[in-house]
Amino acid sequence: MDASFVVVETAEGVATLTPNGPERLNATTVPMLLELRPAVDRVAAADSAARCVVLTGAGRGFCAGHELTGRKPAPRNPPPTSPSSWTATTTPLFGSSATRKSR
Repeated sequence: MDASFVVVETAEGVATLTPNGPERLNATTVPMLLELRPAVDRVAAADSAARCVVLTGAGRGFCAGHELTGRKPAPRNPPPTSPSSWTATTTPLFGSSATRKSR
């Protein structure tokens, strides 16, 4: 994966956010999600030229899910199927930014 996990481009009022991990079908990682939130905040800022946001994926796949390779198993409480780091980074992703900007 490149140094930038999310590519942001804005043209003619459209901001395109592209998770950049085509070799793994853009499976999300914690670093990618931590980079995506500030990118959403930047395009949602009042002074942004973006009037629309497109979320797409690099390569042939949009997103294969969350990358679990190399992760330690979650503790028994909560259950292993609910990794707290994934929930903490994805739940607030669009909550405040998507509703903040109105034109």
